[in-house]
Amino acid sequence: MRRSLLFFIFISGVLSACAQTQQQPSKQTDPETGPFLIGTGNKAGLYHFLGQEICRSYGQAVAVVSSPCDTLVQGNAEAKLRLLENRILDLAIVHSAWAQSAANGIGSFTNTGPMNDLRAVISFYPQPLSIVVKRNSGVEELGQLATARLVTSSISYNDATFKILRNLKGWTDSSFASLEKVKSTRTALDSFCNGEANAMLATYEHPSGIIRKATAECGGRLLPVEFPEKADEITGNPALAEASVPAKMYVGQAASISTFGHRTVLVARSDTPDSVIEAVVTSVLDDLANLKGKHPAFLELNAREMASEGLAIPLHPAAEAIYRERRLLP
Repeated sequence: MRRSLLFFIFISGVLSACAQTQQQPSKQTDPETGPFLIGTGNKAGLYHFLGQEICRSYGQAVAVVSSPCDTLVQGNAEAKLRLLENRILDLAIVHSAWAQSAANGIGSFTNTGPMNDLRAVISFYPQPLSIVVKRNSGVEELGQLATARLVTSSISYNDATFKILRNLKGWTDSSFASLEKVKSTRTALDSFCNGEANAMLATYEHPSGIIRKATAECGGRLLPVEFPEKADEITGNPALAEASVPAKMYVGQAASISTFGHRTVLVARSDTPDSVIEAVVTSVLDDLANLKGKHPAFLELNAREMASEGLAIPLHPAAEAIYRERRLLP
């Protein structure tokens, strides 16, 4: 009798487990999308973190155990776009200035010509121009910056933004009392903090550890970047967007600071499958509330801006269809 009872309990348990397995659909790779690879940035940087979050949003949306979305660490923007062009990557996260240069065949792409099949997918956070000046520098407004000892980095996207600023103000490199170009923003920060320079130009998402140190520890304050007479030249450049640094983000900053800059954008080829683009865009937009809490730079993400801001190249048709369906485009 005891043996029969134990056998009955065992069989009941097996049948119950089987029933539960049948009731809960097993997670598996999405067969429609297939595997796809996103080129990000340096492993410690925000581009890479963003790429991982895109994959997380996608995996969560389609409920898969082994998500077909993966990331490739690549800190060189030109190399990343070449990998996309050569079909090693399916998508890439880049600065909007790089996307614009590649699509138009200018800058680093002059010799090889334009990437005619480059398409925008979605825009993320801004990387605005930040100018920090010493509180005792005598520089009170942008027009006085030429009197400063300015340090900036020669990083491509930083240099691109500085070039736009010079053009808007009619400045050349020789317009400044002193201009030093260094290899990295951290080197520029060192020059600012040790007093070799009394003004520093950087292109960063906010909040930024670089700007925080410059203002909290090195006697700096943010300088508003305003030229209303040239506003049309900013709004007329699709790779650029007006931006602001919220009040009280940094030491001594009582009010918001106006500026402008490029955006972080996700790009693809025109023949990247619609299923991939649809899956990525839909999952990111649907997960936007959660994504905002993942990093301070994501806090101000706005679906309408993500559909258009900083997208200096044509939208991928699948992305455009989603934005129009959600009434995010005019």
